[in-house]
Amino acid sequence: MLGEGFDMPELKIAAFHDLRKSLAVTLQLAGRFTRAREDLGEPVFIANTADVNLKEELRALYAQDPDWNLLLPHLSEGAIGQELEAQRFMGGFVGQLDEIPLTEIQPAASMVLYRTQCARWTPGAFKAAFKGSSDSEQVYPILNEAERMLVVIAARRQGVPWTDISTVDGVAWELCIAILDPDKALLYIHGSANNGNYSDFAKALCGDNVELIKAPDVFRVFAGINRLMLTNVGLDEQLGRQIRYTGRMGPDVGALLADATLATTTKAVLAGVGFENGGLTSVGAGKRGRVWSNLRLRVDQFAAWCKNIGSKIDDSNIDPEQVLRGTLIPTLVDSRPAAVPVGVDWPVELLDHVESATTISFAHTINEQLTKSG
Repeated sequence: MLGEGFDMPELKIAAFHDLRKSLAVTLQLAGRFTRAREDLGEPVFIANTADVNLKEELRALYAQDPDWNLLLPHLSEGAIGQELEAQRFMGGFVGQLDEIPLTEIQPAASMVLYRTQCARWTPGAFKAAFKGSSDSEQVYPILNEAERMLVVIAARRQGVPWTDISTVDGVAWELCIAILDPDKALLYIHGSANNGNYSDFAKALCGDNVELIKAPDVFRVFAGINRLMLTNVGLDEQLGRQIRYTGRMGPDVGALLADATLATTTKAVLAGVGFENGGLTSVGAGKRGRVWSNLRLRVDQFAAWCKNIGSKIDDSNIDPEQVLRGTLIPTLVDSRPAAVPVGVDWPVELLDHVESATTISFAHTINEQLTKSG
C-alpha cells in the first residue's frame, strides 16, 4: 500500500502482516516510518515472526528480540555495497541487447569447465560456434572485457513437434555465457539449453587446445560443503562390456555410498544440500563435466559462483574420492531420546567479542529452538 513516493512522517506504528521476501523492499517500507522529526516519537514495528520462509539476509530482522537500530544500518550498508558493485560490473559491458535489460538476465547456476592454454581469448570469434547464423538465426552479443565475460543471446527458427510443414515454425531462444578465468586458466561456459558441453563455443574462444574437465576432478565441487546430505545419486556398474546405470533420489540415498557399493561402481551423478560459508547451499555434478546448483543468479553473481567452483576444481590438493567422506545418512528416529538439551551456555568471550548483530540473532534462534524441543 505504501509505495514509492509516499511520505507521511506522522505514521510511527507499522504492522508487517505479510513479511516481504526482499531486503530492498523491507528497507523501503521501514523508511516510511523512520523519518526523524523533533515532535515525533520512536517508530514501532509489529511483525509475524512465525513466518520462516525468508531469505537469509532477512532472518536476523525477524529473530527473537532483534535490535533493529543495530541491524538496519548494517543490512542497509551491505545492500548498498552489493548494489554499487553490481552497477560497476554491469557498466563494463559493451553492446546492447534490444528490449532485454542485462539486469533482468538471470541464468540458472549450471556450467561446464574447460582447461585452457591460450594466452589471450578471442571473444569476437564466437560466431564460429553458431553455424546457423543466417536468416534463420539472430545472435546478440555483449562483452565485458575487464571481467572476461561474454553474454550471447541467440534466436533461431525451428520446426514444431506437431507437424512437418516447413512453413510452420517457432522461435527458440538460447542464452550462452562464457567467462575466462586467466589466473586459473579456466573457461566457464553456461548454456540455457543444457544440450551438450559446448565444445565448439570453447574452441572458438580459446582455440582447439582446450580440455573439458570431467570425473573424477569435477567431483571436487563437494569440498567445503559441511553436513552434506545427498539427494540424488547415479552410479555406473561395469558388467563385462555392458554398463548398468542405477539412480535413486531422496534424502536416504547416501546409504548407497557404502564401501561395498563404491568398490564395484563409479560415480555418474551426485547432487545434494549442505552448508557453506554459514549458509544453506546446493550442489550437483555429473561425470561428463556439468556442475549445477538450485539457484537463479544475476550475471555478476553468476560470475562469482563460477569462480568459487573453479577454485575448488583447480585445487589439486583436494582428493575427489575423499570429499564425500562424512556424508550424512539419515536414520529413522521412532522414539524420544532419553535426554534432550534445555539450553546452551555460550562462552563469555563469544558474547564479549560479537562483531555482528546477526550472530546475536543466531544465538537467540538456537536457544528458542532448543526451548521448544525441550
